[in-house]
Amino acid sequence: AAFYMTLTKGIFQSYAKSFESPREVLIKVNSLLYHTIERGSFVTMFYAVLDKNFNKITFARAGHEPAIYVKSETGQTVFLRPPGIGLGLEDGNVFSKSITDTEIILNSGELFFLYTDGFTDSRNKLSQEFGQQSIISLLNNLNKSSAPEILKSIAEEISKYSKGVPQFDDMTFIAVKCNHNS
Repeated sequence: AAFYMTLTKGIFQSYAKSFESPREVLIKVNSLLYHTIERGSFVTMFYAVLDKNFNKITFARAGHEPAIYVKSETGQTVFLRPPGIGLGLEDGNVFSKSITDTEIILNSGELFFLYTDGFTDSRNKLSQEFGQQSIISLLNNLNKSSAPEILKSIAEEISKYSKGVPQFDDMTFIAVKCNHNS
């Protein structure tokens, strides 16, 4: 897994500067990965580009966990799950037809949250998963908090939940919160 992640990171970095569209970058990464990794292996990725001038996020998803979007006015939580299969599963025709660019505009107070399945798959001493619903509950309770406060609180909550149970998967998460309207 570490080898594939290092390989994917290098391939991704070589294409990310050449294409503006997350979809186009992932199509290129998929093509090279497909010809490099073992059949049956794959990598998931969620690639988002933030345009701070317009509070716009453009993203594509290659089989990864959905992003979570929390609307400020209603507090409604939405899973952003555009189509897309994992990288390296198929040589390109199906992949390129399945993946799309999606765009959202963040208004003041809105949150865009990305995470790896290491969070949702975290277990407690009873072997119960933390799950997506726990993340949603936390985000709803932290709705008025800043992005750094949200990240700190979620990290603390996961640590408490899985105390004494070894971590078996990577845990990465990102919170983007709009502080003003442009």
